[in-house]
Amino acid sequence: MNLARSAVNIFNRPSRGFTMACLLGVALFAAATLILPEVVQAQTDDPFHYPGDTHSVRRGPGGYFALYKLVLITLVFAIWVALADYSNREALRLKEFMVSKPEVWNPIFLVTFLVGFISVMSIPWFWAGFPVYFLFCFIPVFLFFNTRNREVDPSMRKAIATSGRVSGPIQIIKKEQLDLNPMELVASAQPGQTEAQTLFAARQTPGFAPLKDMITQALENRADVLALSCTRDKALAQMQVDGMWHPMMEFEAATGQAIVTTSQLVAGCQPQVMDRAQDGGFRAKREKSKWSIRFSSQPTRTDFRSVYRFETGDDHVMSLVDLGMSDEQAQMIRDGIAGDGFYVVGASPGQGVTSLWRSCLQATDRWTRDWFSIVPATDSDTVMENIARETFTPGDVKQAIALVHKLALKQAGGYVVPELMDKSLVDTLLEQSKTEGRKTLTRFTAKSAAEALLRAYAAAGDRKAMAQALKGSVYQKLVRKLCTNCRETTRVAPELIKKLGGDPMLQDFIYTPRAIPAEKPKDYLPCPVCHDLGFVGRTGLFEILEVNDAIRKTLLTQPKVENIVAVARKTGMKTLMQSGFPLVLSGTTTIEELKRVCGG
Repeated sequence: MNLARSAVNIFNRPSRGFTMACLLGVALFAAATLILPEVVQAQTDDPFHYPGDTHSVRRGPGGYFALYKLVLITLVFAIWVALADYSNREALRLKEFMVSKPEVWNPIFLVTFLVGFISVMSIPWFWAGFPVYFLFCFIPVFLFFNTRNREVDPSMRKAIATSGRVSGPIQIIKKEQLDLNPMELVASAQPGQTEAQTLFAARQTPGFAPLKDMITQALENRADVLALSCTRDKALAQMQVDGMWHPMMEFEAATGQAIVTTSQLVAGCQPQVMDRAQDGGFRAKREKSKWSIRFSSQPTRTDFRSVYRFETGDDHVMSLVDLGMSDEQAQMIRDGIAGDGFYVVGASPGQGVTSLWRSCLQATDRWTRDWFSIVPATDSDTVMENIARETFTPGDVKQAIALVHKLALKQAGGYVVPELMDKSLVDTLLEQSKTEGRKTLTRFTAKSAAEALLRAYAAAGDRKAMAQALKGSVYQKLVRKLCTNCRETTRVAPELIKKLGGDPMLQDFIYTPRAIPAEKPKDYLPCPVCHDLGFVGRTGLFEILEVNDAIRKTLLTQPKVENIVAVARKTGMKTLMQSGFPLVLSGTTTIEELKRVCGG
């Protein structure tokens, strides 16, 4: 068996191993020929000069194998049996990963062996038949290991490896049971410990394994937030994917408490503290992907809740088109930001306000004009190449106004001021726009483009001047995108296609998520892309309001959101719902998702 195991190790490196085996065979043949030339003769010769005993097995006329030749044939046979058995077991273990199955290889091993064995027994010249026998025994084994190494990654083979004994038990592992790249957690150090010491202590706790499994499943499903609620009876885990909450896992109460304790330990908080809120953080990594996890725990009246927020640290800034805007919409934004006056960016919390803000910063004409940002020192969103950053103490209005005057001396072309925190600051910026033709880009949390515009108007001391300075506003909400791997088509009435702005002669269907059966059959396979959630990622819906004289008059006389919306729609502004109709026709999203987001 040791010899067979050595042969297996050789065939694990098929190119070099097979060449070495062939060279070894040639060397042995050459050595035998030089030492005992008579062994190359026919079997009838007796190089060892056995006595012709009429009562022995070797008696009478005819050809006989010398004893050492029988030993060679038997030795090759024994090695072939061991390798063929090992190859069969390996084929069974890896059948989920290999294209060629065990049912293909077993007949090949047997037939080729029989051909080789018949050759060595029937060819009169032993040293002509024996190489045929040797090659027919081992070439199929070489081909099997070569195929295995080509089709199965080495790390996968290592993960599936059994005891290492050729005769060891067969362990069949399916793909879904194999985790070749496990999630790794990186702890924040506890006081007086290193990160490694804290992580070692966490590994000894009963909550470490379920915490790791919970985080792994959440990240595999592209979750943004994970929440664990622990009551006296049980613990429930939920994950937020693309802005929607989904049930995830259920634990016993003791397991949930153990997970919270372990989370507090790896996040640098105080373990076992359940009577007050705590905040911390740790990291996770898998292959080349890395996440920062912000952890918070909070006791409530009925339960104890832990929240895990996943951040990738990706600072990539998307263009307006990348956000989901059409070329026409993106050009409207660029035109609004150019020139003088005020332009307003609006979004609701959790609806991509940071992404929209940075995309608008990118769209400024910062390569042809000198743009400056005037932001509190705590601001982390307003960062853009070729927009010089000037900070002031949070809440210090006089310092912010002083920065405006200072930058005016530098011939500022535009200001980025995300917080219009005081009327005096706004009026200073209005004066710069009126006298120097400078643009101000600002933002507000709002529920529509009209509301964002109205909030900017109300922030000014000189509202008449603000009504003249406002150029427009953009508002964004996010809608989930259908999974293109599993979406299905549904035939609809021509009237619906017309309402969506399509042509019934060209299209008579829309896309919907795949229907998931209530009782799944045994061979049912979930979608590998969306994990049967039906949606992957989000894209933007946009309201773009361009200010005209009618809207300015409404601001001065009837400054209410519904009035501004009514006038804007008369002059061509599309609602969020209308901007989403092309997305339904193209299969990007669904009518139901559009209604959910827009409230229609």
